[in-house]
Amino acid sequence: MIKEDVQCRDLVDEAKNFLLLPTDRPTNVRFQPRVPARFGQLLFAVGGWCSGDALAETECMDTRTGQWRNVKSMSKRRCGVGVAVLDKQIFALGGHDGSKYLKCVERYEPFRNQWSSDVKPTSTSRTSVGVAVLDGFLYAIGGQDGVSCLDVVEKYDPNINQWTKVASMNSRRLGVSCSVLNGSLYAIGGADGQSPLDSVEM
Repeated sequence: MIKEDVQCRDLVDEAKNFLLLPTDRPTNVRFQPRVPARFGQLLFAVGGWCSGDALAETECMDTRTGQWRNVKSMSKRRCGVGVAVLDKQIFALGGHDGSKYLKCVERYEPFRNQWSSDVKPTSTSRTSVGVAVLDGFLYAIGGQDGVSCLDVVEKYDPNINQWTKVASMNSRRLGVSCSVLNGSLYAIGGADGQSPLDSVEM
């Protein structure tokens, strides 16, 4: 079969020459080390508030071109939504749809351009929630439920599609910034419903 296919025969000859004629290797461009082509990173804007209404729209910017484009919208309108990336998927949780506080969660698969609502909801409806990923788990931190600011922290296990409450923060925080450093989760700033906070919890 190889003898009858010219392209296959050429590849076999090339492999043979690579092994038998090592001095010719530097002259063949196929044998030169190559830098892989990289895809540009993508930046997503998910939900929000515009002209007096919560948004379901999702936009994506390719950092190579600087161009924004619309992608699939969420099934729910959400302002104050918490967003994080886990297992190459974007998770959008909580927020406010313009009339009520939400506890439902959606996940977006960029390669399929598809939002799914098969993620278990959090136990608490809230907006202005902090979100972070640590050790393969998604954390929902603080926020507010329309009555009070929250100190509640929940952890999501994607393997069993389950949220569990973990240790609460020492302070109630809405609009809290969350970050992970050296295996620890940090809750930074926010507000407690009365005043802005400059404290950090770990």
